Amino acid sequence: MSSRGSLIVESIPEERLGEFIGLAFRLYEGDPNWVPPLVANQMGMLKGKDNAFLSESEHTFLMCFRDGLAVGRMMVAVNEPISRKQGVPTATFSLLEAEDGESFSLLVSEAMRWAKGKGMKRIIGPWSPTNGEDGIGMMVMGFDDPPVLLNSYNKRWYVQSLEAMGFSKLADYVGYKITKPDLPLESLARASEITFQRAGVIPSKIDMSRLDDELAGMHSVMSSVFSEDWYNEMPSLEEFMKLAAPISKLAYPELVWLAKDAVKGKTVAFVVALPDWNQVLIRMRGRVFPFGWFHYLRAKSVITRARLMMQYCLKEYQGSSVIPALYAKVVESAEALGLKEAEASVILETNLQSRRVLERLGGKLTRTYRWYLRDID
Repeated sequence: MSSRGSLIVESIPEERLGEFIGLAFRLYEGDPNWVPPLVANQMGMLKGKDNAFLSESEHTFLMCFRDGLAVGRMMVAVNEPISRKQGVPTATFSLLEAEDGESFSLLVSEAMRWAKGKGMKRIIGPWSPTNGEDGIGMMVMGFDDPPVLLNSYNKRWYVQSLEAMGFSKLADYVGYKITKPDLPLESLARASEITFQRAGVIPSKIDMSRLDDELAGMHSVMSSVFSEDWYNEMPSLEEFMKLAAPISKLAYPELVWLAKDAVKGKTVAFVVALPDWNQVLIRMRGRVFPFGWFHYLRAKSVITRARLMMQYCLKEYQGSSVIPALYAKVVESAEALGLKEAEASVILETNLQSRRVLERLGGKLTRTYRWYLRDID
């Protein structure tokens, strides 16, 4: 435990995670762009349910109190996968929230002290609390509307406060907004059919009755082109299936398109878009009952936006424009579903190939999420 004046930071036990989760509801009260998490889901995730990262990694939940009132929170973990790949003992932090600059700096300082006590040499974040695709980075651009599904949101002043403590940019992830007026719909539709014929592939929506087979085909494409680096590694088929299980429950099959070899039937490319369930969650206010369930049942009348989440293509087909052609199918389906816009995110800033595809679709750069790094003295 450490203290400064009337402020105290302490590690809390699992039994007090309700306070940890609940603090964000108070700090963001009245903010129309904050999307409340489902409390039960976040509680399960923080307790390690379907979260191998937390169930296997040493971590702590820190909370900051001023005269007994919670004013800040933060999770910090020993990130073994990153430490192994880099050869540098590395901690990662997640779910950072604070009421003011004083509580913010004390909380981050305590996180670094904890990490140093575990032998860590540096700290990176904000990191996904599942070591996955959710909650990546600190929002540094794009505060004008709510984030899309699984993306993070934070107060603007966090950026300056973190940088003032010696944290520097490690990497940026970007998001592109695509709206119907910006889309070259007619040319996309014409070009897509020609593209499929020339490439010798057949486009199809994902078949949910054969989900395991479809996922295996998608995994095969991913594994052949996946670019591994120090923070990103290709999941095994078993891991991919586990990651896909909860996401598949959120999917509309009409928004997941695959291109398959016309002769052999194997998957050669795919794109995944998800309806933006954040537009429902923001109305549910963190709970299914008593009224949240009503908003869930009305989802199709509420959701007007999609998140373009994944695109992969075998190398031998990458010059054939199969990915833009599949996006044309997604756009066609999105129109039929009443969706009016999409956000493609999060894309590593150096992934120029994916960014060019989205720019060809009329996408405009509207979001930036940043990973920060600091050495631990």
